[in-house]
Amino acid sequence: MKRSITTWRPRPKKLILKDNEVHVWCCSLVLNSNILTKLRLILSADELERANRFHFQKDRCRFIAGRGILRSIIAEYLQNRPKEIVFTYNTRGKPSIASISRDSEINFNLSHSHGLAAYAFTRRRGVGIDIERVRSNLSFERIAKRFFTTEEFQELSSLAQDEFIEGFFKLWTHKEAYIKAKGTGLSIPLNRFAVTIKGDQTVRIKEIGINPDEECGWSFHSLTPEPGYVGALAVEGTNVRIKNWMWSD
Repeated sequence: MKRSITTWRPRPKKLILKDNEVHVWCCSLVLNSNILTKLRLILSADELERANRFHFQKDRCRFIAGRGILRSIIAEYLQNRPKEIVFTYNTRGKPSIASISRDSEINFNLSHSHGLAAYAFTRRRGVGIDIERVRSNLSFERIAKRFFTTEEFQELSSLAQDEFIEGFFKLWTHKEAYIKAKGTGLSIPLNRFAVTIKGDQTVRIKEIGINPDEECGWSFHSLTPEPGYVGALAVEGTNVRIKNWMWSD
C-alpha cells in the first residue's frame, strides 16, 4: 500500500472558497495560554459552558482551541466577527452555520485526535473529514470483523504485517468521513458499505445497501495530517480541487 503524503501550505492572506474547491485546515490544539485566552473570548456562552464541563484542564483547553479556531476560520470566509457566528445542529448533533443567504452558505466538518485537529470547508456540497493517530494498542481484528465488510476484512488481511495497522486506520477514516459527510450518524452502519485501499486505486465506495448509485455522487481523498496520523476526506460530487492550509494565529 502506497503511503499518501499531504502538502500543507501556510494560510493565504485572503481566503476565497470557490464552488469547486474544498479547503482543508490542519492545526495543533495544544496552544500557549495567550492564544487560548484570545480564542476563549470569541466563544459563545453555550460553548463556554461546554468547556467548563470538562473535568481535566487539558481537555478543556483543547475544546476551547478547537471551537475558537473553527470560529476564526469561518469568520475569514464570511468576513464577519468570530463571536457573531451562530451554529445550528441537526438531530444527530452535526453543526452547521446559520447562514443569512445562499451566497454565504458554507458547509464544514471537523475531526480531532490526540491534540491534532482538521477542518474541511465547502460551498453547497456535503463534506466529511476524519483523522486518527496511528497506534498499535487496539484489538484490530475484533474491530475489523465487527465494523468492516467481509470484502474489506479480506483486503486488510492480505496486507503485509508492517502495512496492516496503517491500512486499518485508512479504511476506518474513509468510512467515518463518509458517515460524517452524510450527517446521519450510525444510522448507516459502517458494515453496510465498502471502500477499497488496494495499491494506487482511488478510494471509493464499492457498494452500499441503501442506494447502489451512491458511489457516483462522492469522491474520497486520503490525507496525512502529520507523521504518525492518517486521515480521509469525503466530498459530495467529483472534480473538486483540494487546498490544504496550516492554521496559525
